[in-house]
Amino acid sequence: MARPSFDCRYAGTRAERMVCGDAELARLDRQLDRAFDRAVSSGIPYRALRAEQDDWLSIREQAARRSPEAVESIYRQRIAELDDLSR
Repeated sequence: MARPSFDCRYAGTRAERMVCGDAELARLDRQLDRAFDRAVSSGIPYRALRAEQDDWLSIREQAARRSPEAVESIYRQRIAELDDLSR
């Protein structure tokens, strides 16, 4: 089973548990983590990105109430946003 960027022993939210139980979501979580690091490395202020990311986490949680596909979709959108910022 693929592991996400965080320790599943501490998965406390519905979205975190969903990511821990789904190999594709775990892969996307690692990809998102790398995209976030690239955006910071490109000069985007960490605090601004962190605030956006915190908002995104609440959106991910809402998506988890719908379906794994909804969570996958918002992961892909956020990865694309972060990739665009780091160019």
